Amino acid sequence: MATERTELHPAEHRAYRELYAACRQLITRWRRIGSALEGTPVGDRLKDGAAETSVLLTELGPRTASYGLYGGP
Repeated sequence: MATERTELHPAEHRAYRELYAACRQLITRWRRIGSALEGTPVGDRLKDGAAETSVLLTELGPRTASYGLYGGP
């Protein structure tokens, strides 16, 4: 029988915080570069990647919130 965890291991906590930070930075950078390369295949891929990363953060939010860890202020 699986037991539910009530708190994260410190390494997991840090990993999630770093994941949030890295994803936010990636989204910002890829959107900026994608806009500069608008109309090219690379620009379109960067914008798509930024959108998928935003979805990842949205879906990650409830999972980490259950541990009291939030991806933003």
